[in-house]
Amino acid sequence: MRCVGERQWSSKPGREHITFLIHANLCCWLVATFCKSRAQFRPVHLNLFGVWPWTVLTHASIPLTIFLHFHSSICLFEVWKNTYKFRPD
Repeated sequence: MRCVGERQWSSKPGREHITFLIHANLCCWLVATFCKSRAQFRPVHLNLFGVWPWTVLTHASIPLTIFLHFHSSICLFEVWKNTYKFRPD
């Protein structure tokens, strides 16, 4: 969908929702990048799986979560940019 007409272009419906999703994904990306990179972050899982399996699982899944949140933030930014660009007919 794109903005059609002057009225939608000036009111920009849904823009605040996309902006919130961009910020939420960027915050999740920052948390996954800097805070959750250690296996000791979740001691219950560490005790359940054991030290080595949980460390391997954590180190294998962290790059995927970082990629997921960063890629979705970029895609949402492209939606935000292209949806609210005024294109006269």
